[in-house]
Amino acid sequence: MAQEVPQNENTPFYPHSPYAVAKLYSYWITVNYREAYGIHASNDIAFNHESPLRGETFVRRKITRAAAAIKLGRQEKLYLGNLDAKRDWGHAKEYVEGMWRMLQQDEPDDYVPATGETVTVRHFVDKAFAETGVTLRWEGEGVDEKGYDADDGRLLVEVDPRYFRPTEVDLLDQRAVFAWMEQRSPDAVAIAAAKVGGIMANDTYPADILYQNLVIETNLIEGAHRAGVDRLLFLCSSRIYPRFAEQPIQESALLTGPLEPTNEWYAIAKIAGIKLCQAYRKQYGRDYISGMPTNLYGPGDNFDLESSHVIPALMRKAHVAKVSGADTITIWGTGTPRREFLHVDDCASACVHLLQGYSGEEHLNIGSGEDLPIYDLATLICDVVGFEGTIVRDETKPDGTPRKLMAADRLEAMGWPPQIDLRDWLAMTYQWFLANEDTARGASFSSENLERPRCRTISPA
Repeated sequence: MAQEVPQNENTPFYPHSPYAVAKLYSYWITVNYREAYGIHASNDIAFNHESPLRGETFVRRKITRAAAAIKLGRQEKLYLGNLDAKRDWGHAKEYVEGMWRMLQQDEPDDYVPATGETVTVRHFVDKAFAETGVTLRWEGEGVDEKGYDADDGRLLVEVDPRYFRPTEVDLLDQRAVFAWMEQRSPDAVAIAAAKVGGIMANDTYPADILYQNLVIETNLIEGAHRAGVDRLLFLCSSRIYPRFAEQPIQESALLTGPLEPTNEWYAIAKIAGIKLCQAYRKQYGRDYISGMPTNLYGPGDNFDLESSHVIPALMRKAHVAKVSGADTITIWGTGTPRREFLHVDDCASACVHLLQGYSGEEHLNIGSGEDLPIYDLATLICDVVGFEGTIVRDETKPDGTPRKLMAADRLEAMGWPPQIDLRDWLAMTYQWFLANEDTARGASFSSENLERPRCRTISPA
């Protein structure tokens, strides 16, 4: 799965198939032998390289063969997955030359042979059919998009959601989600997908946040039900609780008072998800449960200041201030609201625990059982990052809910305790950020100060 666009030799690996995992092993064993024994061993991290010898199941061969077969009357229609998927396609003979050039270098290294350009699957289909004298006319969107012969109106290309990759399924597209669920028929589903953000995002994009979260959860829950999935975990948010709920917040506090106005849009959508799971349990007997994690943090977080949550936002501010030599960073509000935080690894272990051992209608809190003021959190993050300047409070900005601390005693009574210390794992999260700052979501700012080469040029020996 791509962690940045474009990818290069420094892009973090994130294999999403058994094939990719096997190739990652090959990569590291090559590096190991190179460093341990000094052999001239380079890794060729090649993008798509095509030729007439390419296997018939690869999409470009599938498209070109189908275009020819349709022209000759041997095939009626071509079925494809995501037409908007973009790929970097080159010719195999050029990639072979690249391999030869790697071997001519004085020192071994790792290289990414690629054309540097991407085109959509749809664009390639157009080009392939054009070679047979057929011009395609596209109608519809998403899974309903179809390609017709512009001259005689024949339907030649259709989308089949069965060919979608899991990471390419648009969760806002009901038909695509239903088809994917039906084809995969998973044993269990854990719904963590959501349109999320902090106070600024909730204030700026309330319609997007309410609408998209309602659609995502209804598509996934109904899709799981239609596919016969009997075990499902829906993850909600501490924003579902009333603004002035008694602390620590028990599960029974849900719907007992008004919500925090700065994030009510997200809260309403998540409450609907909990109720939807309860409704499917009541009407269809489905074993659908809900978990309520507290504020999460950890590797892979979003560091965009307009849409991120408090920990990655503060970490980015402190880092930029340190690198740029600034004297201050600014936090929103008074800094007095108290928040609880949980590392994503702890949350993941809690989710597994719930799926294995809980079957009840009521949602369960997932938390660390400890909270601290936002100002203290900012101080802690500055210490971890190494920023020694001043923290300024901008009291013209809203504070949000005064306190949110989950009562997680019910989950702990089931045998699950949190394991990870806040400061230690803030430090590890910052180390992850430093190692991935060019590719971390919302963190492209770093290249202005810490620019590094984005590609290599291989010259003839």
